[in-house]
Amino acid sequence: MVKKCFAMMLITVIISSCGASTENSPGIEGAYIAFSNNEFSITKDTISISVLNKKGGTYFIQHRAGYQRIRKGRLQEKESKETNLIGHWQEGPRQLKTEKLGRVYSFSEDGRLLLMGTVPYTKIKTKE
Repeated sequence: MVKKCFAMMLITVIISSCGASTENSPGIEGAYIAFSNNEFSITKDTISISVLNKKGGTYFIQHRAGYQRIRKGRLQEKESKETNLIGHWQEGPRQLKTEKLGRVYSFSEDGRLLLMGTVPYTKIKTKE
């Protein structure tokens, strides 16, 4: 079942890759981090972006979230979640858009800042 889903996803990426161009999208590959601390939780997020098909404008997005809930003033056990998505590059607005969850990742002109919704992520590492 997992192999079939992966094969279907790969076929979808290949088919949807036709025609898009990413010549103007250098510098978005890499790792981005965000931290959040409030009265309810402590969160550490990492988003890694790598090229699947540069000419076709498809990218692999791995989102790892680690968080600890705060209940009655006490820090709870650490929990984590990982999401893997395929994003399609949109040059005009400088965004990666995903179909699976409908997420939009926006990038600054210099590629050092990523916004997922209203949450800012800072680039810490460039993929080579």
